[in-house]
Amino acid sequence: MKKIKLTFTVFILIMNFCSVLAQKEYKSNQINIENVSNSDLVDFANNSEILSSIVTKEFSIRIFKVTNGLNYMDSNFTKKESDIVVAVTSSGKNRSKRMYRIRDIINPRDIKWINISDKPIFRLNHSSAYHTRTLKIEISENEIKKTE
Repeated sequence: MKKIKLTFTVFILIMNFCSVLAQKEYKSNQINIENVSNSDLVDFANNSEILSSIVTKEFSIRIFKVTNGLNYMDSNFTKKESDIVVAVTSSGKNRSKRMYRIRDIINPRDIKWINISDKPIFRLNHSSAYHTRTLKIEISENEIKKTE
């Protein structure tokens, strides 16, 4: 009789364990689709293009061009204003994620990494009808800033 009770108890435990596993498997196979209503996020996703991405010992950096829809003619030259978004993830024990927006850059192009050490620097060329300009940006732990 004790063997039957023990066998029955083990059987119930195994069935409960299998039931729990089946429920977890069912939940892991469910896919949730949600409507995103944050208009900034929707605009970013629909109007962005990744220009560059690097991973260093201290940072993971992604640079996006976000077209803001302002295109106009200036002496037979189309100006396309865009924002540059820099997403920075720092590694280490003080891991942080930050995002910066550089506004109203006309015809941004040609990103080149000048330095990828502890303070990465990239160069971004942008132009109007008559001039090509260069913007240099330095990335540090807590900020990005324009450099000369």
